Amino acid sequence: MKFKDEQGIELEYTPLQDRLIKTGFDMNMLIKDGSLLKYGHNPKIGLFKTLKNTLTGLNFINTPVFQHYSGRHKRQNPVYIEITEIIKPGEWIAFTPSVQIDKDTSLSGKMDLLTFSARLFTKFVRLFTGKKDKPIVESTYIFGRNSDDFKFSQGYYISDVLYYEGAGDYIIILRTNSNDEEITAENTFLALPDILGKTDAVYISY
Repeated sequence: MKFKDEQGIELEYTPLQDRLIKTGFDMNMLIKDGSLLKYGHNPKIGLFKTLKNTLTGLNFINTPVFQHYSGRHKRQNPVYIEITEIIKPGEWIAFTPSVQIDKDTSLSGKMDLLTFSARLFTKFVRLFTGKKDKPIVESTYIFGRNSDDFKFSQGYYISDVLYYEGAGDYIIILRTNSNDEEITAENTFLALPDILGKTDAVYISY
């Protein structure tokens, strides 16, 4: 598939899912479960050490990973891939609009009572203020002053993938181009790794 960048330059992209399958993920399991991946702690480190790292501020020694647990097959893919390996600086990435399915006030699907209450409250606030619901990807995964300007089906240059203490997580720094022009709020977007979880809506060019 081909996507254009901000300057109209077109590149050839392949689904992120293809990269996962090459690293050992089960294609049939992924497809039957909606091509979704879970983002979380590294099983090599273990949950206890992960929590300890978080409490002591040493998160950087536990690089999070993407895994897949199949609800249909009731088993987990034995493979996993670290965030710093699933995508890399210097590559290009694009997201199709299908990643926007869920709204940030959606009350359907499985969620805990606190999440349900927060979404219900937000829905009432938006109803009275006249503000529109946003897809979760725009309100949660893409952040910064210019998050509303993020475009789908457009190529972005992956400038860096690094741990950001302010977010308490790794972040993906996306640029509208790869040249040496000054980094500004207008040409740079910050994304949380969770956005990569819907692998059939993410495309990579390298």
